[in-house]
Parts: sequence; structure tokens; C-alpha cells
Amino acid sequence: MIDMDMKTPEPSMKTQIPKNINLDVLLSTIEVYDTSVIGPLGPNSLDTIMTTPGASSSSPTPTDHYLKSNENEQPMKMTRTSKRSSSKRLSKQASIHGEQSVQKPYVPWIVWQQVTWEDWAQLEVGDWLHWPFESWEVTIMEDMMKSFRTKGKKRRLDDIMFNKNAIWESIALKLPGRRAIDCSRFWEDKINNRSQTYRHPVIISCQPRDSKRPSKYELVKKSRYDGKPRVNMNKMAIWSDLKCKLSFGDGSADTLAVQILNKKGKWIKVIAASACNDQPEYNMPGNLRIWSAKNKRTVQLRGHRTSVKLADGTDQDVWHTITDVRVSNDQKLIFTSSHDKYTKIWDGTSGKMLSTLAFHEKKVHQLAVCPDTRDYILASGSADGTAVIWKLNGSGKIGDGIVCTPDSKLTKDPSIDTLVFGRGPSKGILYTGVSSGLASPMGFIQGYDIQKGKTKIYYKNMNGAVCDIDVSKTGRYIISGNHSPFDEYEGDGYVHINDTRTPESIIKARTGHPDVNLVRMSPCERYVASGSPNNETIVLDIRKPDRPLFSLKHQRKELLLLLLCLV
Repeated sequence: MIDMDMKTPEPSMKTQIPKNINLDVLLSTIEVYDTSVIGPLGPNSLDTIMTTPGASSSSPTPTDHYLKSNENEQPMKMTRTSKRSSSKRLSKQASIHGEQSVQKPYVPWIVWQQVTWEDWAQLEVGDWLHWPFESWEVTIMEDMMKSFRTKGKKRRLDDIMFNKNAIWESIALKLPGRRAIDCSRFWEDKINNRSQTYRHPVIISCQPRDSKRPSKYELVKKSRYDGKPRVNMNKMAIWSDLKCKLSFGDGSADTLAVQILNKKGKWIKVIAASACNDQPEYNMPGNLRIWSAKNKRTVQLRGHRTSVKLADGTDQDVWHTITDVRVSNDQKLIFTSSHDKYTKIWDGTSGKMLSTLAFHEKKVHQLAVCPDTRDYILASGSADGTAVIWKLNGSGKIGDGIVCTPDSKLTKDPSIDTLVFGRGPSKGILYTGVSSGLASPMGFIQGYDIQKGKTKIYYKNMNGAVCDIDVSKTGRYIISGNHSPFDEYEGDGYVHINDTRTPESIIKARTGHPDVNLVRMSPCERYVASGSPNNETIVLDIRKPDRPLFSLKHQRKELLLLLLCLV
């Protein structure tokens, strides 16, 4: 029976049981609560609150409990044989209690610093991930380690090292539910003054879903089984967290680039750049638009156009494809590039065209804005094989440029397909992706000093024309993808990750795609997204670059835009 007059022990740790949780999580949480109240289910604690009439007030041991069950029998004289039999029974009983004890895993400090969400994917809902060491466990470890040190002074050093594993095994036997390796890892954290990241047990859980609609995971999993895209349900799952959805049209063709102006939360404007058909009879306006979320109006920016004379003698405006759009760091200026060979500057508030940057002899492929600076520094890369670093004033009407030219020994008919400014350790460098016009090398990355325009570094480890570059958030890595401009060749199929301080490739991540058109690295610098023209985007973990982590299919035949927002 249970002695109701006995004072109930206080829990060794606080346990909160939230409402509407998974059944497995609830059972595991109750288990840890029971353990914190009555102690671990070891041989010395199983019967701490169980008493019988006339029993001693002291807590009975397992041996006392075993003898009480046989109190009507006559006491036996303990012979050598009976002693061996008794010790075996006690050992067996202790092992049974040990198997019933809750396993308490410990995650060391260093793992918490490097862990990512997919590292826990192998665990199930209701599994215990981490159980911090409690004060009574720490006290036992300290006393035993002190004892081992005292004994160790009387022994040779070799004996101490030989018995190191035995020491942790001995400590683990005193701490039910703990493994020797977990005790060793905790002690290493303790002597290095690494505080426990979580002071309460951590359990694998999941949020209950109120909606009856299938989750994103369920939709993806189902599509793998039967191959059905379920476009509408996928759209509902992806946009379920948004409060509203707004759209605008009036575009000339496919949207190639998008930028957002957000003026301190007061108003939001979206700038969209679109393609145009070069044939006059099919050419139409709408290549550059600004949409305001405040008044839901779309304004056409009429700048990238030329006037041509038709066969009947009349004049017609021909609109040109806008290849890229960027905004200044203070969002006062908008920069656009086009097939008309020009880069134009617009006022971010009124949408008025301020000036035109003219140098290139062929279409401008891409623009880049120098980050982490108050200066207005812009770069343009063109199909004529040159990149220009433009330094402008705040009005957007005055400035000059520095021309950067690829190495003539490595190129025949070069083209600058992509470019980006460095940051952090790579600050002050403009990286350009070059298509050489040769079969070997097809392309490379060339970095220029933004003050003088002189070459500072080359990256030549890719077997393809470099078509996209990204610099990581800290500026430590430069990521590139490549393709082949020739029909008879293909790119090397890798995402190349270089350290900005060395020209050698430190990681080559296999994509499985012949061409890698777009690359982006996550802010945590652990994942890379790669886009290809074969209707697929993959996500790579740079720590495991041999195979993709995820593969995402698209409805369109070609991936035009790739935005990666991973935390």
C-alpha cells in the first residue's frame, strides 16, 4: 500500500505538459515527470514510497523487499552456495530494474553549435533528444572523479589511461539511464566551462494541424507515389500562411527580374522587368513596370525603347528586353539593364528616369550593386566581354566608370554573363563570370579591384562558361554554376564553392544536371540551391556534397528565377 502520510518528494525538474499534444509526446512527458518525482527506476529507488503495516520507517532496499515476500519462511543459514545464488538473484533483479529505467541521452555543447534540422530527421515524435544532467548527478560525478584522482596518484599513468573507459562505465552505473559516453561528454563540457544549452529535457514533437487539408509533406509524398501534381492543393499549402494575395499584370512577356522597394514599412513597391519580342509586329510595351501596394496601381517606365521606321513609312517604338533590375542600398535609385546596350537610372520615389549609362557595344547581361557602403557603386556586365564599375553621386546624374577586361590569353570572343561584389574578407573585389568563346577553357571567374579595375584573382577550376555567381553572407565563399554555350558540349554539372582567399576549389557539389544556370547560398552558409533548364531545382548540403538533399520540380520548362531564403 501507499503511505499517504509520507511527504511527496519534490520534482527534480519542472515539467510542463501543453494542451493538445501528440499522444506519443504526452506519454513521454508523463514518463519524465514520474522520473523527476519518484526518481529513476533503479534498484535503490523503485520502492521508496511503498510500505507495509509495521514496517520500518526507513526506505527498504530491494533485498528487504525480497525477504519480506518470504517472511513466513524460516530463516536459512547463508552457506557459500546460497550466497552465490543470492548474489545472482540480486544481480538479475538489478538488471531488470535497469532495463526499465528511462534512457536519458545527452547532446554535448559542440553538437548544439553545429546541428541542423535535418540531423534530427531520423528521430520519431515522442523520442527524447536531450536530457540535461541534474544537480544530484553532477554531485555523484564530482565525488567519483575526486576518488579516482586520489587513487590514480598511487598508480602508474599507463594504468590510468588504460582504465579511462572503465572509469566512465563505473560512473554510468551510478546514474540510471546514462551511458558512459554521455557522462564523458558532459564532463568535457563541464571542465571547459561550457554551460548546458538546454536546462530542461528536449523532446521531438510536432504542432497539431487544425486544417483538414494535407500538409506540404503529405502532398509531396503523395505525388511521388502516383505522379499527380495536384497544383491547386500545392498552391493552397504554400500560400496558407499569407494573409492576402495580390497580383498585377500588363507585362510584355515573361518576367525576368523583380526587386522590392520597402520604405520603412510606409509603402511597398514592386519593380518587374520583362522580356520583349524583337519583331515589331509582335512587340508591345510592358518591359518595365512599378506596382504600388498602396494604391494598387501599375506604372510603366518608358525608357528602354528605340524608334524604327516601318515599311509603310511610319515610325514605331520597339521595346527591348530588360535583363536585370537593381536598387541602391538606400532604395533611392533604381538601376535597369537591357538588350539596347544601355543601363538606366530611375528615381525610386517618382519613377522618373534620371540618366543613361552608355559604354557597352552589345546587350547588358547583368547588374550588381556594391553592398555595405553608402556610396553609389554599380557594375554592369555585357556580351561585349567587358564589365564597367560605375561610381555615381546621390542624384544619379553624375559619375564615371572603370572598365574591366578579361584576360585576352584565355578568351577569343568573351562575354560577361554574371557579376557580383564581394563582402567581408572579399570586400573591394568585383567577381565576373566569363564565357571565353573557346572550347577550353569555356569559362572562368576573374576578380577585379573596384578602385583600379586591375585583376586580383582567378578561379579556373570549372569546365564550363560561368553563368551565375553568388557570394555568401559573410563573404567567405564564392559559389558558381556553369553551362556550355556550344550545342556539342555540356557544363561540368557541379556547383563550385571557392574560398575567397584562395583560387582553389574547396568543394565541388554534384548536381546531376548537365548545366547549372542559377546558384544561391543560404544565410547560414550550409546549403546551396541550384537551378537548371530541365525543370528541376535541387538543394545541396555542402557538408555532404556527393548527392542532393532535396529535389524540387517546376511546371515551367525553364527556371528563370531562383530565390533562396533559408535560415
